[in-house]
Amino acid sequence: VDVNGYDRDLLDLEGSYRDVGGEFVVLEEAGEVVGAHATQPVDQESGVLTFRRLYLLARLRRTGAGRVLMDWALEWSRTNGYHRVEFWSDTRFSRAHRFFERYGFVQGGIRQVEEGKLKFSEYFFALSL
Repeated sequence: VDVNGYDRDLLDLEGSYRDVGGEFVVLEEAGEVVGAHATQPVDQESGVLTFRRLYLLARLRRTGAGRVLMDWALEWSRTNGYHRVEFWSDTRFSRAHRFFERYGFVQGGIRQVEEGKLKFSEYFFALSL
């Protein structure tokens, strides 16, 4: 985690999400945060937003917990007037990519990211709502 660079949004969840018209939620189990997901507007006028921070503890994968978070995000997006979701996902997350595709997200291009000491590649995903 690089809170001075790529992950700086984690230091101010209100300012990074809710204050700009998005939302950040966590999934809890017995008082422990076990997952998270966030929505963040890209262009409110054209109805485009991005998803960020879809994370889930490994032990909860394939239990339906990921679907709870994704279903929440898609419902939140539609309810708040968005028509399209676009986001980037690290190329190493192949299991997550299959999950996105089951929801109808289409994989597009690839980009290289260099943020401070972090260097990685990401795939683009999009879905019209």
